[in-house]
Amino acid sequence: MVKNIYVNRYGDLCERNSFYSNVYLHYEQAFQVGIEEVNERIKKLQDKDIDYQNDEMATFIRKQIYYHFVIHELIIMEAIDQFERKIVQQCYKTKVMVSEETDLYQLCRDHSLSIDYIFDDQGNLIERHEMRLEGLQYLRMPNDYQENARRLFSVGDVVRVKEKQRYGFATDNHYVVASVPGLLRDAENIFSWENIYALDFVYIEDGKLWNEYDTFHESQIEKVEDDLICQQVRRLMAMAEYKS
Repeated sequence: MVKNIYVNRYGDLCERNSFYSNVYLHYEQAFQVGIEEVNERIKKLQDKDIDYQNDEMATFIRKQIYYHFVIHELIIMEAIDQFERKIVQQCYKTKVMVSEETDLYQLCRDHSLSIDYIFDDQGNLIERHEMRLEGLQYLRMPNDYQENARRLFSVGDVVRVKEKQRYGFATDNHYVVASVPGLLRDAENIFSWENIYALDFVYIEDGKLWNEYDTFHESQIEKVEDDLICQQVRRLMAMAEYKS
């Protein structure tokens, strides 16, 4: 028998190192209270200083402050030792065999100790993490489980981190897609697979152009449609030296 407990977590919103949580038995309740609490804290921040009350400052707050709440779904198993044995037997295999009929979403969920859902103040899902044993967690968005989902980006595309994500990554770089992930069902191990892209970027150091790469989940990036910017990025990439 599986029981679920949902814990709302709030932190790093209005005060550094601030943290507290509430516990619920139903996901829907945790979700609704989370939205209300985050918006209440944003309002308190705006009301704290009279200068925050004009529209321009309210826009600044929403763009610059990393505000969110987390629903931590704790999956409690009656026979935890049996559950751990199943995880060890399945999640650490080199190749996990699945059939076309296998519900990958449910299978991966059943092999998770807990799941974290990170939302913004409007209730939009920003990230979703499945926790395995030994503290290992994997970023899995609902779209990752769509059968025959096409890759949103191809090798050579110029992309950037989405605006909502930039505070967390502290970057406004432009990137060129260097490699794309395969599909979940074809992965060597479906429990450790992530929908991650390798992206090349250029930077200047000691008067030279260098090329390095970073990795991002598909949900964290968006394609750059400006042809002039794309041409400039590709030109710089061709001039840069790869830094090993």
